[in-house]
Amino acid sequence: MKLTVTTLSGELYMIDVGAEMELEGLKALCEFESGVPAREMVLMHEGRPLLDEKRSLKSHSIKEGDVLLIQHLVPPTNASTSSGEGQLPVVYASAFFIRPPLYRCRAAPDDARFQSYPCPGRRPKLR
Repeated sequence: MKLTVTTLSGELYMIDVGAEMELEGLKALCEFESGVPAREMVLMHEGRPLLDEKRSLKSHSIKEGDVLLIQHLVPPTNASTSSGEGQLPVVYASAFFIRPPLYRCRAAPDDARFQSYPCPGRRPKLR
């Protein structure tokens, strides 16, 4: 399947992979294309971080033609961290909480595709 991978700086990469490829393999391809180390990247799909690197792309609901965003997480420098020698660097969780795009809220109120993305001020339908 063909995927489009983009960065926050606007670079675009077209990648052709199999649906059964693990996320870990896709991140390695993205590292080769973009130069961003795989250990410092989080791939975003539809506003959500893809964190389980052992799951297949298909199990992450990634399909033909989807667009993924490379989020580059820069580890803190030694001067700004209190971790000792040999400890893992701290990755701040705030980078993982990205709000879904606002365009989802502009759908017709009865459009079932957008019911799982409630907009501010819209009350959920009671069934």
